[in-house]
Formats: sequence, C-alpha cells, structure tokens
Amino acid sequence: MQESGQAPNRRIIIKAENATYSFDPDMVLYVEAIGKVCTVYMMNRTMVIRQPIIVLETQFPKQFCRIHRSYLVNCRFVLQVERYSVTLINGTVLPVPAKRYMEVREKITALIKNENQEANP
Repeated sequence: MQESGQAPNRRIIIKAENATYSFDPDMVLYVEAIGKVCTVYMMNRTMVIRQPIIVLETQFPKQFCRIHRSYLVNCRFVLQVERYSVTLINGTVLPVPAKRYMEVREKITALIKNENQEANP
C-alpha cells in the first residue's frame, strides 16, 4: 500500500484467444469497440484485443466510464464534456448518445471530483 492508503497501480491482464495482454490502465486514453474486437488507445501505442467491450470493461478500474456502446474512456484524460461529445487531452472527440448525455456528464464529473478529493484530502 502507498502512503495515501490506495493500492499501487495494478496492471490489467487480459487473456484472449492465443494471446495474453498486460498494460497499465493509467496509460490508456480510451477503448473503441467494433463488433467483438476492441482497440485500446494508449499514450504511446495501440493494441487490438479480440474481446467484446463488455468483457474488457469489467477489467478496468473505476476511473473508466462507458460513454457509448462502442467507447470506454479514461476520465483522467477528459478535457471537456459537451453536448453529445467528450474531448480528450490529445484532441480526440468521442460521441455521446443524446439519451445518455446527462448520465455520462454526471458520471465523469463525479469521478473527477472524487479523484480530486482523494488527491487533496
């Protein structure tokens, strides 16, 4: 345990078909799903994993938010939440469905607020 009382960053390990993937969730900007294949967009590379997004979603920590049926985003990298879209710090704009906009906005705001409170008790 670190001094803050939080567990140190854990790596995500995903087994899919004939491969095992291991990566730091804090390096992931977002995950995009096309069918049952997900592309994990990281700061320094991308990784294609043959698993449905619903399976990957259960492996990611709480700072990730499902903003769309095809997108899972790391809230730590959200720069702006606008009507029907989320902009990440690298300039990537991801869609948010009109029906889920309020729910997504509230969830991202709450996650960011909780992280700020944990960082500054």
